[in-house]
Amino acid sequence: MVEATSYPLTVGTYPVVVGSGGPGGTSGQDSSVFGVSAKGGGRGGTAQPGNPGGSGGGGGGQNFVTNPGGTATQPSQPNPGTGTWTNYGNPGGNGAAESGGAGGGGAGGSGGSGNGGAGGSGRPNSITGTPVTCARGAGGGYRSESGCNPNGGPIYSVNTGNGGNVCGEAGSPGVVIIKYLTPPA
Repeated sequence: MVEATSYPLTVGTYPVVVGSGGPGGTSGQDSSVFGVSAKGGGRGGTAQPGNPGGSGGGGGGQNFVTNPGGTATQPSQPNPGTGTWTNYGNPGGNGAAESGGAGGGGAGGSGGSGNGGAGGSGRPNSITGTPVTCARGAGGGYRSESGCNPNGGPIYSVNTGNGGNVCGEAGSPGVVIIKYLTPPA
């Protein structure tokens, strides 16, 4: 997740890319505006490490192995030389050796480790006038004879850049919001 508190604009046309949420088993796509990218979230591991991403995916559980969560790549992303920009991203949790998946990282916190680790917290934002929490990590879970158990947390609302769940639900698409504080020059 990337937030800007100021950025000078002139009248013109600017390309905007809104990344799609990753379908089950894949990482999310990047979103961008003004040459700044918000990296998509990393895929959670299935009996393997989590993938790196804006926030890292949770490590998958595996017998006798603790798979690490993916690293967060958003904090190291470059920003334009003007305006005030802040990058947010955190690593995914480590999977449990008893076959439990960990939570993915969120913009506000790391993913929980262990069997069914909680997804990392998102960041609250009220730029639209309505408070919403964006870029939360997906919760981990485990498979059993009865099927998939997403015990690491709820599935989040669409168009908030939040993670999907361990049972194959896709992450939600990114969102780009621009608010004019003064009329463009």
